Amino acid sequence: MSFSRSFLPRKFPQGDELTSSLIGIGIRLSGRAKRNGNIEDLLIASSLEGLAGDGRLLSLLVDWLEVHATRINADRIIKMVIALKSQHDERFIIFWVAIAQWLANDIRFAKLRKLAPKTRFDFLEDRTNFLIQKNGEDARFQNTCLRIPDKVFRHRLDDIMSPEELAKIHSAYRFRILLGPSYRADMWAELSQNPELSNADLARICYGSYPTAFAVKKDFFILAGKMPELRTV
Repeated sequence: MSFSRSFLPRKFPQGDELTSSLIGIGIRLSGRAKRNGNIEDLLIASSLEGLAGDGRLLSLLVDWLEVHATRINADRIIKMVIALKSQHDERFIIFWVAIAQWLANDIRFAKLRKLAPKTRFDFLEDRTNFLIQKNGEDARFQNTCLRIPDKVFRHRLDDIMSPEELAKIHSAYRFRILLGPSYRADMWAELSQNPELSNADLARICYGSYPTAFAVKKDFFILAGKMPELRTV
């Protein structure tokens, strides 16, 4: 069977499954952690559930991004947002464009910033003006396409693990520190847990290309001191 690359998961985690996975990427919630979840899958899943009505989850997502944005695979986030754009209402794309604008110093998100609308969008629709007059605007989003009143998103960085803490519990995050936030880093992390993966399975699990998976697996076993049969399926 030929390899077909996809940037989207078959389904995004929701509810308790999402909560457990978010604990596993360093968000301090009650429950049991599900380890080593794909970071981009969980960020997009959090935004979808948050925009559907869970304001606390959006608050935690924004705080997580403030601490860990440099470890995101920006290429994949951009591809996911664009692929999902037609499936969700305009708040989804506007939220992620606003995130990209907030992270203005990160050139990796430039393509997403180009999707900004010409006029700003009120996050709370008819209540936005009143609450901004009362509390001011969330400073993180003042220069973005999204108008969010201050105090709508709770801001508590203590709810988020530090990079040092997260690197101890999340294999891919640790390899992203070593190799940069890339498909290659995720493949190294996956092979460290399951070195018998075929090239195609490794590429699918990490949403990467087949040639990258082939090269990473070859390099992985060079360092391991042995060369396996490089299975292709």
